Amino acid sequence: MMYNYVEGLSPIAGCTNLRFLNVSNNNLTGMDTLLNLKRLERLWMNCSGLSNEQIAAVIAAQPGSMIKASQTNPEYAMSLWYKGNEGYVTVQELYGLRAKFQ
Repeated sequence: MMYNYVEGLSPIAGCTNLRFLNVSNNNLTGMDTLLNLKRLERLWMNCSGLSNEQIAAVIAAQPGSMIKASQTNPEYAMSLWYKGNEGYVTVQELYGLRAKFQ
């Protein structure tokens, strides 16, 4: 969902089995959906539009997740999106693309 400039995540609220999610470079106004995605393993929220307080609340609600968030650097964790992320490799293979950092 990165680089889509969405304001809300309600369309994915029912996707409670999500394991990987990148909401970087959006204009999010709320975090409630992120608080309820309890199976997340990796979450990226760089320049997401969320306040520092909202980001802290998401991090506290997701203690088992690897979370990367920077309000000033949109590329802060891009390499971590690829490296060791089985979901990234799977999607790349699904669409016949060559995954980086395999």
